[in-house]
Amino acid sequence: VAEVHRDRGVTCNLSPNSHRFRTALQEAQMPGSKAPEEERRRQILAAAYTVAGRQGLAETTILQVAAAAGVSPGLIIFHFKNRRELLLALLEELLATTTVLRADVLEGPSATPEAKLPSVLRQEIQRLTSEPVRIRLTFDYWMAGVRDAETRKRLKVEFARYRDAFRPLAEAVLLAHPE
Repeated sequence: VAEVHRDRGVTCNLSPNSHRFRTALQEAQMPGSKAPEEERRRQILAAAYTVAGRQGLAETTILQVAAAAGVSPGLIIFHFKNRRELLLALLEELLATTTVLRADVLEGPSATPEAKLPSVLRQEIQRLTSEPVRIRLTFDYWMAGVRDAETRKRLKVEFARYRDAFRPLAEAVLLAHPE
C-alpha cells in the first residue's frame, strides 16, 4: 500500500498492519466533519426546506439540497433513500411544526370560551401568516396530495388532529350558547 506524504510528496510502501498505515488511512478519510446522524438529518431537512421554499417542491432536487446542506448527494441518499422519501420527511417536519396549538393558550387563565376562541384563532392566523415559506410549502404539499395518495393521507391525518385540537374550545362556546 502506498502512502503519500503531503508535505514532501514522497510515496512509500506500508503494511496494512502497521501503525503508520492506520494513521495514513485515518488522515485520508473524506473531507468534512462527521456529525451525529440525527443532527445531519436535521441539517439536510433544513436545507430541503430552504431549497423547496425558494423554488417549490416540483423543482427541488437532491443535488440542490446537498449543495445547500454542504453534504454529498450520497449522504442524502443514505439518510432518505431517494427524493420522494426526502420530501415526505420534509412534509412530516413541516406538519409537526405547523399544526401545533400551544396548550397554554387553550387552557389559559380564566377567560371565557367566547373570549378565548377568537384570541386563539387570531394567534394562529398571525403565527401561520408570519412565515410565507411555510405557507408556500403547505400549499405545494396540498397540490402534491392531489396526485400522491401518501402525501394526501399524511395531510388528512395531521389536519384532522389540528382541527380536533380546537374542538374542546369550540364545543365550550356552543355549550355556553345553546340557542
